[in-house]
Amino acid sequence: MTKIAKTNKKVFIFLSIAIIVVAVIATTVFFISRPAGDSVAGPIGSSETYSNQTYSFSLRYPSALKVSSFRAPDDSGDIVLISGDATTTGMQISIAPFDEDLVVLTIERIKQDLPDLVTISPQDVTLGATGRGVAFLDGTGTTANRQVWFVANKQLYQITAPVSFDATMKEILNTWTFF
Repeated sequence: MTKIAKTNKKVFIFLSIAIIVVAVIATTVFFISRPAGDSVAGPIGSSETYSNQTYSFSLRYPSALKVSSFRAPDDSGDIVLISGDATTTGMQISIAPFDEDLVVLTIERIKQDLPDLVTISPQDVTLGATGRGVAFLDGTGTTANRQVWFVANKQLYQITAPVSFDATMKEILNTWTFF
């Protein structure tokens, strides 16, 4: 191999490594610089509508996501999944019969059944004018989920999503209506 060929090969290898390093840095900066709770699911403006005839509610969700619903494995109720390609993009809605005459579900009532449940920063919520309950975080760091629990029409709704999906979940839940 000539000296010029060896030099060109070294330059090619150096440039290839430099391009890879720049690409990794750019990707890392993109994900780190996104606002907390920002989602890659897409805007709610570009949306589809999901209607559940059994529980008489509807909501809008970003077109980039898919919805599926099925009976809970233990036959205790139903589950609606709104999800994307990534495991951190989406939310789960669990719906089960609720035989108490509560109008508002509170942290105190939840703690009666689940005293060890982590409930950080609880906030009162209303969905669809009649669904009243509480939103909270169930942990900290990358494993934390946003939980929204409420009762309506003798049903308990438990909504769970990764914190990284928080902004999109709030947009979706703001479109929730009972019919």
